[in-house]
Amino acid sequence: MMKIAHKPINNHSPHFLSHRQSKGAGLIEVLIAALVLSVGILGYVGLQINAKRLNFESTQRTTATYLAQNLLERMRSNPQQLNAYVVSDLDPGALGEPNPNCTTAQCTTAELATFDLWEWDQLLDGASVSGGLINPMACVTNNGNYLTVVIVWQGKTELDQSNAPACGAENYVDTLELRQWIQLNTFVADV
Repeated sequence: MMKIAHKPINNHSPHFLSHRQSKGAGLIEVLIAALVLSVGILGYVGLQINAKRLNFESTQRTTATYLAQNLLERMRSNPQQLNAYVVSDLDPGALGEPNPNCTTAQCTTAELATFDLWEWDQLLDGASVSGGLINPMACVTNNGNYLTVVIVWQGKTELDQSNAPACGAENYVDTLELRQWIQLNTFVADV
């Protein structure tokens, strides 16, 4: 019979750890896995927060666009009274209810313009009350039947204000960088 010589085990070899030396290896692996998992969760939470903020700003811009388009349609339907719709720095809820109420009574074109502007002011006020727009203001100009509706409000993101319209600038002295705006232009031909 032939004897096989066994090589003695070297406990100091880099490929072999004694039972006592390997006790902490599993714990280190668990800690590294927990660290990687927590970094991933933090990234996901940051993504969710950013998505919520962008969704809120998108809702604000959609609301402001709807309001501006609403007023332009009212003006197009009453082209003889375009100058009656002109306002500067209109605060929501600033206009009193006109008499007569054009939804229940026959109105002249001038009365309709006053009623339209009041009703639109109520929509602007409702948008600020419902959380759609924060601190909104509106301006309407008429330059030879070229109509411009500007709606400004306070957003959550700072914007460069170098090209901002003058509408409502005094209302945002402390938060001027957060002022957001939309501007819609159209032309209404003489009828």
